[in-house]
Amino acid sequence: MCERAQVRLGTMMPARREDSVKVRTSARARIALRRRDLYQERWNHELHAPADMISIREARDADGAALSRLIASVFAEYEGVLFRPEEFPELAAVASHFEARGGRLLVAEAGGRIVGSFGYVMTHEEGVAEILKVYLAREFRGRGIAGRLLARALDEAEAAGARGLVLWSDLRFTEGHRFYERHGFVRGAGLRALHDASETLEIPYRLDRLPARGAA
Repeated sequence: MCERAQVRLGTMMPARREDSVKVRTSARARIALRRRDLYQERWNHELHAPADMISIREARDADGAALSRLIASVFAEYEGVLFRPEEFPELAAVASHFEARGGRLLVAEAGGRIVGSFGYVMTHEEGVAEILKVYLAREFRGRGIAGRLLARALDEAEAAGARGLVLWSDLRFTEGHRFYERHGFVRGAGLRALHDASETLEIPYRLDRLPARGAA
């Protein structure tokens, strides 16, 4: 076979295996980088979204997984505070759980991601509601979102017949304590132990009279 024929045949030979592997690896790398960029873009959009672009709605039963992630992220800020799904069975159908207790759970969303929650249920004490599930992702604090959740919860609790509020808070959640105290809650005496994986001790707070509408 002549040299020219050998060259022509050589150009028709398939690419070497090593070359095809490099092409596939390069394509996967580009896809991975694009996914990373899209995630970062979404994260930046959520993080820098103005407070008035963060929506507040009633929780749905399907929100359990997202709420689990939110609670776990808040617990991770504190040494010894552990999130154990078995200690939160109500998250399996969280909206139904609150409704069955005469209350509501509200969530704050940024770009479709749940970044905060605030709920209440009616207690056996006439005219008194208990505040529960108060969580806000760290990167969204200091932007008035917790205050908006509180104001909405106060309105709904009042409509449900509440004239006062009570709550229990982990002794370690000092940032939350300052929030409650700024909004008129008074710390009570005593502690209660939950005997959970985190060995939680909780302190009580009480608001005997709901503030006038617009004052929260």
